[in-house]
Amino acid sequence: MKQWLLVLASLLLLSFFMVGCSDDDEDCPACPSTEDEVTPKGFVTGSVYLIPEAYFEYIYIYGYGAIPPNIDSMKVGDSLLFGDDFFDYNYDEDYHDNYWTVYFDEDGGSYMYEHGDMATVMFYGNGMSSTCTFKILDADSAEANIVSPLHDGDTLSSDADSSTIIWDRAYDADYYSIWLEFCCGYGYDYTNKYYYTTDTTFKLTSAMLPDSLRYVYVMVTPFTGPNPQTGASNITGDYLTGKIYSFGWNDYIRIYGWYPAPTPKAVGDVNIEEPPRKELSPAQIIENTYKQYK
Repeated sequence: MKQWLLVLASLLLLSFFMVGCSDDDEDCPACPSTEDEVTPKGFVTGSVYLIPEAYFEYIYIYGYGAIPPNIDSMKVGDSLLFGDDFFDYNYDEDYHDNYWTVYFDEDGGSYMYEHGDMATVMFYGNGMSSTCTFKILDADSAEANIVSPLHDGDTLSSDADSSTIIWDRAYDADYYSIWLEFCCGYGYDYTNKYYYTTDTTFKLTSAMLPDSLRYVYVMVTPFTGPNPQTGASNITGDYLTGKIYSFGWNDYIRIYGWYPAPTPKAVGDVNIEEPPRKELSPAQIIENTYKQYK
């Protein structure tokens, strides 16, 4: 009898060691994780241009779920980027929202690209890679030039009025970002809207205007990259997704509205002074254009 009890106890003990984690046992540390199987690992956003060398101040690389990808290295054309000379790891004080910033300035007597060439940026990490191919622009060669109306040469009324902005085609640009900066009412409140077009004209309609308008700045920025309407990535591969674009310098005009300028105030009244205008870089303008069409 004792022998049977010993055998039974041995079988129970063996079964205890053989039992593993079930699919429902989510808290069991021995269960394999599928986190590493999720792709892509993150997304990229940034711009590259020529001055005349290939150059970018920052390309940002974010992870999904606030977990940044492990970037081993990058290539811009035939230039290899790795280590602290190019990569900065950034995080908030609470160690969340972590991301990489990458900067690059091509050196040497001869350069990889000329205006209008197809440029390539590659990303490596976690044993995977992704590639972005895009048309690179020299900002001076692709500069916008608005020909009509002239700066301060047009006026909009409060009824169903419109104005058509016309510019010269920027060499090798695929799209044009339109940034409308409205100055509204007596208190100089500013609002912004972003559009894009593949044409060299843009119609500013009454439906785009605020209830009161002192004036509006219309800024045109040429750029290349993924179609802003679809928001589709121009990065291929199993590692990262996102968008890289290139741009030319922008041009702008001011169109006056129907809100009258403030009249001089009597002694004791307070004059409302116009605050400084908001300044955005061409890269920020294009980034905001993409956000409108996600």
